[in-house]
Amino acid sequence: MSAKSGSEDPSPPPAPPSPPPLDDGASVESSPSSSPIPPSSLGENAGGILRGIAASMRGSALSSTISSSSSTSIKSAIRAVGQARPLAFASEGAVAGETLLPRWLYGSMWGLSISAICADVYVKYDDAPRDIKRNTVLYWMAFHVPASLIVPAMIVHRVAHLTEDIVRDRRIGTNNNNDNHNHNNKKNYGGIGIGGKNGIVSKLSPRARALAPVMAAMISIIPVVPMVDRVAESIMEPTLGRYLGLEFRHHE
Repeated sequence: MSAKSGSEDPSPPPAPPSPPPLDDGASVESSPSSSPIPPSSLGENAGGILRGIAASMRGSALSSTISSSSSTSIKSAIRAVGQARPLAFASEGAVAGETLLPRWLYGSMWGLSISAICADVYVKYDDAPRDIKRNTVLYWMAFHVPASLIVPAMIVHRVAHLTEDIVRDRRIGTNNNNDNHNHNNKKNYGGIGIGGKNGIVSKLSPRARALAPVMAAMISIIPVVPMVDRVAESIMEPTLGRYLGLEFRHHE
């Protein structure tokens, strides 16, 4: 048998070219724009934002509460001073003890009286209806100046000087010291032997004579203050009070 010329053995087709190898340490990274944000990150960010808002709101509420509390405390203190009526008459105590008190204490007691009066006027203003607040201030300032400051102080001052004239063996109502020894050096005030060798004054120690005017003036405050208050009310309420359109219910 004869073989065919030019025949070749069959062979498989060539393999496709392989891709070039990657360099060592190289990695394929995806761009941020193409990668979605995980849902867990969104939740954490939203929670942080909400916590920040809540903390800010709590801080604002706390500041508002502190401010409101401070304002309420100040008003309560002013109201307490204004309702402590005896503080308005500290000036009468200063007048009574003027000869013994240091000047700083004397001035401080007058300042306390004025502060108490201002506090009382504020309380009256705060409690008054809106349409008569101004008239309320006008009335109570006009009331307190004479009734709480001037008139009681004048009476107490006069009592102190009157007592001083008695204990120093001076004739009341005169400045002539030569009259001190008339009538056998004994003077009768209301039928009571006070001056002279056998009088009450002669039995007092020098310290007691110095304190007697102060004590008499202090004691006089007890009847003088309510008396002046009542007289001032009876005069000013039906006149100035009615003119300003105010009503007074403490007598009802």
